[in-house]
Amino acid sequence: MRDLAREVFLAFRRGRGFPLSVLLLAGAAALFWIALQATGTFTVNGEPVDLDENARVALAVNVGVRAIAFLVFVFLLFHGAGLVLGDAETGRAAFSLSAPISRARYLAGRSAGVLLVVLLFWAAALVLFEMLLLSRTGSLRAEIAAGAAVIVLAQVLFLGVLVLSRLFLGGGWGAMGALLVWIASAVLSLDILETSLFAVSVPENVEPWWLPILQPFLGGEPIGWKADLARAFVRLFPPIGNATSVGIDLALRRPVFPSFDWWSLPGAAVWGGIVGWASIRLFRGRDW
Repeated sequence: MRDLAREVFLAFRRGRGFPLSVLLLAGAAALFWIALQATGTFTVNGEPVDLDENARVALAVNVGVRAIAFLVFVFLLFHGAGLVLGDAETGRAAFSLSAPISRARYLAGRSAGVLLVVLLFWAAALVLFEMLLLSRTGSLRAEIAAGAAVIVLAQVLFLGVLVLSRLFLGGGWGAMGALLVWIASAVLSLDILETSLFAVSVPENVEPWWLPILQPFLGGEPIGWKADLARAFVRLFPPIGNATSVGIDLALRRPVFPSFDWWSLPGAAVWGGIVGWASIRLFRGRDW
């Protein structure tokens, strides 16, 4: 399995993805440095906010981490599943699949190779960010690494969704299905819903009866068992977006909001196990 992961990494390094990744990393670092130099007063929620040193660092970390997260998601969407399944789909993996290695180990090994690329991408970005912070502020922020680790969990889950979707629907349609899951997870994430809708309370006894269940998606923060049911559903359904939100909060050194968003992390891990199991079942059943 280690050799399979190494093959994937070598294929990425020899292809066009490696120089493009270096260029994108340089661009993200440039954005990070520009944000560190920002000055002036901005209006946030109707109140003027002066950008002091701490605010500039928070802005730079926010911009940098979100940029790297987006770039890795795009890499996975357009290149990740191809690195995992490309040889099997084109028939070049016939020897590997007939050799004394199980299909589960083959899929796991090639997925591990893509994960290695993702980890190296994040590691390079974190080193660049910390060096820029050290040169600007004279200090480091270990919280960025903790936030990145949580975001990687979301990206591992997305890779699993992408592989499963491609196995189930085929190349182009599979990528489109994974993209729709990614967008839906971001739109329905607790970070977006609860941040913008947190202040409004809606009574439990309203008409029609189903309104409190849909209220998180329409506006306001409902109360009662229907609200708890809605939150439980939202915590479990978009784990990619929720885990990413937790990672951003950790990287910015701020409390995870809402606090029950922490539950999305074990939820993402469980979903990852389910998606991985389903992918292996489908991969075993295909006639490659």
